[in-house]
Amino acid sequence: MTRVRIGIVHHGQTVAQVRVHGAMTLATVPQLRLAIRKCVAEAPRLIILDLAEVTEADTAGLLALPALQRYCCDLEYPIPLLIQAPPESPAAQLIQRHLHVRATLCAEIGPAATIRLLPVAPVPEARLTIWATPPMAARVHRFASRTCWSWLMPWMANRVQLVAAELTANAVAHGAGPRTLLVTLRPDILRVVVSDASRSIPHAVLSEEPDVEHGLGVVDLVAERWGTVLSGPGKEVWADIRLARIT
Repeated sequence: MTRVRIGIVHHGQTVAQVRVHGAMTLATVPQLRLAIRKCVAEAPRLIILDLAEVTEADTAGLLALPALQRYCCDLEYPIPLLIQAPPESPAAQLIQRHLHVRATLCAEIGPAATIRLLPVAPVPEARLTIWATPPMAARVHRFASRTCWSWLMPWMANRVQLVAAELTANAVAHGAGPRTLLVTLRPDILRVVVSDASRSIPHAVLSEEPDVEHGLGVVDLVAERWGTVLSGPGKEVWADIRLARIT
């Protein structure tokens, strides 16, 4: 008989933590699904699935993880489901071996239930070379989506797709030379950077009715902040997107 113990800990009214102790197999999936649904019913801003105490798992049990994340992403009011597994833990190694993805974030819970989302070492990054060809937009969308899913943070996919698409489109239209899209994790944020060989600094168009459907108006709306850094013969345009709004 598979032994597992699943507990739920609430940190204030904004964060629910599901702790799994023991084996995570196909037989334990219904218990895990029930625990996640109980958390969803409380409408937290973030759910943490803590796998630090998982001692063994099978492929069927691990396949429940992306399915649970998709369930939380598809809610009428989506809730980020953070899968937390220390890099050297059995759970982290099993996830990477069986799902070919890795848990990239950990949650630091401070006084008064304050939460910081921090990248685990090594800090992940993903890079894409941009070509000024018609399939470029589709390639950027696929790249952004696959990056977020492979880092076990699918709730970020839509926002990263929007920002990456607008920054790359701007670089293709107004930049020069080789262009590169880089996505990296930093504490509390995911940074999108597009570099090219032009030193012309982009500016959002200021008007009484700003365009929030195209161009840098989208970046200004979705990103917490963005800017330009001159680097060598060209520049880097960067945008920071907050990983989860937990306040």
